This record gives sequence, structure tokens and C-alpha cells, in this order.
Amino acid sequence: MFGGTFDPLHNGHLRMAIEVKEALRLPRVVLLPA
Repeated sequence: MFGGTFDPLHNGHLRMAIEVKEALRLPRVVLLPA
């Protein structure tokens, strides 16, 4: 979980999620705007 105020979600957020997914070899990363 990565908390904060991210309005709007941008490419930097997506790139970070991709980097974490690849580094940890996760099958997927779920982004849940709330």
C-alpha cells in the first residue's frame, strides 16, 4: 500500500508500480484510487 494524495495519477506513479512489480516479480499490481 502506498498512501498519499495523488490527484491525478500520472506516469511517474505508473512507472513506480511497474518497477516494484518487476523487482519483486509480482504477477500484478493493483492501483485502487480512493
